[in-house]
Order: sequence, then structure tokens, then C-alpha cells
Amino acid sequence: EDCSQVLEQVASLVDMFGESTDWKASTLLRIIQVSKDNQRDRMTEKLKFLLANPLCEDSDPATVLELNRVRIKLSSLLANIVEKGLKGKAAPVVVTALHVWCEGQFSHLGEEKVELVVDRVVTLGRQNLEHNQIVMNCLLAIQKLSIRNGKVCQLSEEFLAECAKSDDDCISQTATEVQLVLGSLTGSLNIPSTTQQDW
Repeated sequence: EDCSQVLEQVASLVDMFGESTDWKASTLLRIIQVSKDNQRDRMTEKLKFLLANPLCEDSDPATVLELNRVRIKLSSLLANIVEKGLKGKAAPVVVTALHVWCEGQFSHLGEEKVELVVDRVVTLGRQNLEHNQIVMNCLLAIQKLSIRNGKVCQLSEEFLAECAKSDDDCISQTATEVQLVLGSLTGSLNIPSTTQQDW
């Protein structure tokens, strides 16, 4: 309990005094490593907000360049941990989920083909079906990547269809919602009708 209070204080100091985006991001990542449960979720959201900062896009070019450099650096670090694991074990769930989120948000910065990124995201989703946090991030990354690409890859359609049939309500509902969003954009997804509504 004492540790979680210290971590909260450190996080607020980062917010108040952190000038460098790189320093803020690396400090928040370290806090995520040692925090647990709800606190870890809150710190992860703080890091995501820092990286996705929509207000920065209207800032001066140097700020945008620094933010993009930090995004690429963190994405690369997380990809390396997910690929190689930590101390002979698979990467922690929170790291894999954050990596997938970065893939959906920032893969365009590396100018890599969207199909390759989608392939990695779907592969990670299928390898981690027992971890809802990872699967949810995969579903949302697929949505983001498909919207950015302007089309839905067949691999994405298959994974979304599999997840829509999941026994986990949260996963199936999210997959169905992503199908609906992408279907409305492309008109290409075959979405099974769920339940009829009483009007």
C-alpha cells in the first residue's frame, strides 16, 4: 500500500515538473512496471495520453518531432520486449497490450505496410486469447489501422469474426462494434445479425 502511494506521488511529480516528453514517457513506463492492478491501468492510460496527445499536433514542429521520436523509441522498445521476452519469460500482459496499442496508433510513423502491422497484431491477438486486455487492444488497433488504410484486410475480418463469437461478452461486443464501424466505412464486412430489438 505504501508503495502505491509513492508511485502516485511520483506520477504527479512527472506531470508537474516533466519538461521532456522522453523523460516523462520512460518514467511512466517504469512506474507501470512496478505498479499493480487499477494503479497500473491508470498509469498505462496516462502514458497513452502523453503519447497520443492530440493537442501537440498543433504545436510547433520541434515539439511534434520530439513526440514522434519518443513514440518510435517506445514502440521499438516494446516490440523488442514482446519479441524476446523478459528474463526467459514471455513479455508481461501490460507490455504486450501497450505494444499492440502503439502498433495501432503509431505504425504509420515508420511507413511500414499496414498489412504487415495487421498481421503482427492479429498474430499477437490469437496467441493471447486468454488475456482480454491484449485482445481488446488488438481489436481497437485493427479498427484504427483499417480506418487509416481505407480498407479491411481479410486477416482482420477473420479475427474480428472469431472474436465476435467469443464467450467473453466484452470481447464479443467490442469485436461486433469494430465490425460495425468498419462495415459502415467499407461496406465489405459480413456482420451476422445479433438480436432483434423491440421497437
